[in-house]
Amino acid sequence: MLDNVIELEQELIGILFIKPNRIDELVLPIECFDSKVHRKIVEIVLKQWKEHHSTDLPTMIENYQEVISKDINIADFIPEITICVSSAPTDANFEYLQETLFQKHKKKLVIQQIKLFEKNQITYEKFMDFIRDVNSKILFNQQKKVTGEEIYNMITRKSKRISFQYKTLTFFGNIQEHDLVILAARPGVGKTGFALNLCNFLSEEYKTIYFSMEMSQKQIYSRLLSIESHIDMKYLDNPQTKFQAQKVREFSDKVASKKLEVIYANQTLSSIKTKIIKESKKEHVIVFIDYVGLIYPSKRYSSIYERITDIVKELRVISLDFDCTIFLISQLNRQGQDKPRLIDLKDSGELEQAGTAVLLLSKQDNTSVADKEYMNLEIAKNRNGRTGVVEFIYDKNNQIFVEKKGE
Repeated sequence: MLDNVIELEQELIGILFIKPNRIDELVLPIECFDSKVHRKIVEIVLKQWKEHHSTDLPTMIENYQEVISKDINIADFIPEITICVSSAPTDANFEYLQETLFQKHKKKLVIQQIKLFEKNQITYEKFMDFIRDVNSKILFNQQKKVTGEEIYNMITRKSKRISFQYKTLTFFGNIQEHDLVILAARPGVGKTGFALNLCNFLSEEYKTIYFSMEMSQKQIYSRLLSIESHIDMKYLDNPQTKFQAQKVREFSDKVASKKLEVIYANQTLSSIKTKIIKESKKEHVIVFIDYVGLIYPSKRYSSIYERITDIVKELRVISLDFDCTIFLISQLNRQGQDKPRLIDLKDSGELEQAGTAVLLLSKQDNTSVADKEYMNLEIAKNRNGRTGVVEFIYDKNNQIFVEKKGE
């Protein structure tokens, strides 16, 4: 663990030398660096940048040799900088490195407090106050002053609309990049199936991450393969003909070629955020989280309502601060009217408040034919477009949703 931290610190410091303009974007406090040598390097880099706007090493030694020598051996200073520079080929991971080191530092502080608590050196109340304080701290909350040109570009640039395979949903929904979209249904209706239809299509163009905390990797990929190939799920692992077996293989390769990553282990909000930060530095990322109620809490809450509210608020901030769009899957209360309403959103009213759009999926009354269900997708809330109902036909055998008007 320590070696990993040192390597991350070396790469981050190296970026300060290869891309000095990044120094103004360094928000990680010096105390979050584990190595004493690294803390001193960062201190001197910041000092020289502020006073001389330079990272020239000979000048640094000449100007601050006395300051450096007070805390560390000058013979350790220069070689370590050389190692740091060689550890940072690019600055692509700059924000990710800061966030990761920040989270590791928070974890270290928590472990220290746990040990004090176990030795009865602090009370339970002080321990919990500390935990709440640590968990409330975030790193990327500093905003730089924008220029007039940036304001003009911000106002005049049109938000990019996300296009789906469903024309009616695309046109009326007008879902845009950086939205937080809530997709909700009662248990067993097909919300995961619908999300995977969107995911399968969007991953042709966008880097797409699907966090599945309810299904295994095999279950998710089986559904994706069935959607892509139109082959019934029951035949995927038991093809009835050689032709069918060949098609399963071909479409397996096609699914694998998409810009899609399925993450199927339990996740905390912190682990989800760290992944988004890392991937969104490269391109815009579409994120599906299935589902909000299964995100593992990183601290103790007094109620489920409080936990879900915190999670949804933070996800909205993430969708705004980073280059991503988030589809958050949620359950509707089992009790309630046949037609779902916003009030049926389970566990927190923040789902309605924070969501840019809220999509409620439900079955139409008495319209099932064989293994096909007639479905309503109600756009119940929409900041960017219209509200209303889009009708679908859901084939449970291959998990495919088709717009009813498109048939």
